[in-house]
Amino acid sequence: MCCGAKSTPRPNAARFLAPRPQAGPSPESAPPASVVFEYTGATGLTVVSPVTGKRYRFDAPGAQLTVDPRDHNMLLYVPNLRPTRFSR
Repeated sequence: MCCGAKSTPRPNAARFLAPRPQAGPSPESAPPASVVFEYTGATGLTVVSPVTGKRYRFDAPGAQLTVDPRDHNMLLYVPNLRPTRFSR
């Protein structure tokens, strides 16, 4: 207080600091529900995901497997694998 002025009530600070609800991911940014990858190499390929621990075995060229959507980004970096279908 300064100069003997009366104290004025302060607005409720919690009203201004209340957290805003977070919006969920937009449909464009949400991961697909399932992803199919196709093997384009010359022999077979086994990939073990460090994300989910799942083992994916592509037995021959052209083999297609549905993979866990959490593994999608990691599998994009595996040579001779390419995503073929996405679904939500």
